[in-house]
Amino acid sequence: MQYFSQANPINEYVEVKESPIEGMGVFAKKFIPKGTKWWHATKNDVLLLSRAQWEVLNQSYHTKLIDEFIQSMITYSYYSANLDCLILDLDNSRHVNHSDNPNCGGSDESPLESIALRDIYPNEEIFEDYHEMECPWANLYPGVERKAE
Repeated sequence: MQYFSQANPINEYVEVKESPIEGMGVFAKKFIPKGTKWWHATKNDVLLLSRAQWEVLNQSYHTKLIDEFIQSMITYSYYSANLDCLILDLDNSRHVNHSDNPNCGGSDESPLESIALRDIYPNEEIFEDYHEMECPWANLYPGVERKAE
């Protein structure tokens, strides 16, 4: 798939720490200039779940473990319209928190990368706008109000 990168620069730019906003968060380890691609998935960094797979999972017998997996998908994955699938980041990027005024976001080139939308300074938390990742067939981010259509 052309979206995958050879190398993921995440560990060069960010680290996970406790967030004053929600649980854990992703924070800049160093200055990240506007336009910098600070995260780009390799094939090993993400789990892709199609709509058909999601429906099979939801219709199957649920154990506590399956319920926890579904909850993890709802909490940590995001939707890509280009791929029509849920993407679960397996690396630390899954801890990026939501903001209506994000400092990072996806690119037009790939649903598997994040770009600094403005200069980001050391120890500043990384935010993305979850509204940009709303899924038409799975209710993600229960704590984030959906934008009006």
